[in-house]
Amino acid sequence: ERLVIKYSLDKSIHTGCHNYIPGYTNVLQNVRYDLKNVFEIGIGSVENNQMGGNCGPLVTKFQYQTGNSLKCWSEYFPNANIYGIDIYPHPELNNDRIKTFVADQNSVHDLTNTMNVINSKLDVIIDDGSHQGNHQVFSFMQLNHYLSPSGIYIIEDIQPQNINGFKDLSIFPVDFKEYINTNFTIEYYDTRHSCNRVREDDFMMVFYKI
Repeated sequence: ERLVIKYSLDKSIHTGCHNYIPGYTNVLQNVRYDLKNVFEIGIGSVENNQMGGNCGPLVTKFQYQTGNSLKCWSEYFPNANIYGIDIYPHPELNNDRIKTFVADQNSVHDLTNTMNVINSKLDVIIDDGSHQGNHQVFSFMQLNHYLSPSGIYIIEDIQPQNINGFKDLSIFPVDFKEYINTNFTIEYYDTRHSCNRVREDDFMMVFYKI
């Protein structure tokens, strides 16, 4: 929570946005020092009108900056490489532990090329990209194979019309639903009606590779 407030992320109720921090804490607090590679879809490019843009409250009220999520993860996971993809380039974020790539989460070509460059198994994958159900499904189907043996795949911001489909996995093809049930255990964090407010997309799925 301290780091999310420091970086003004929309993952926190502190900025009037999502209430994901209790879920993230539960999922990650016991492994944060062990992880080597963390990958996030979506960099949050305010210059390109993501995250509400330069005139949105995250910037004007809380001083959010592009790439703050990656910076937050680099501090939370002190022993990990942090990778991020977005459809917009942000090479200024690259340093010894943060690496960014221009890639569309709905493109086999882009995702495959990115993973070939990284050339390492991923301990955590976080989808905070387009929030479109078909993109979330596509990215999971493509990227889950790159998880480490005990890897974790997190999908944020599942939209109201897709929540039931994710909960019962009917949003996936039938054969892939069977694959998920064989290879993953699943938790979901439903915070839509938490903290005395309603936010209909406050729903996060967590897939644990087994």
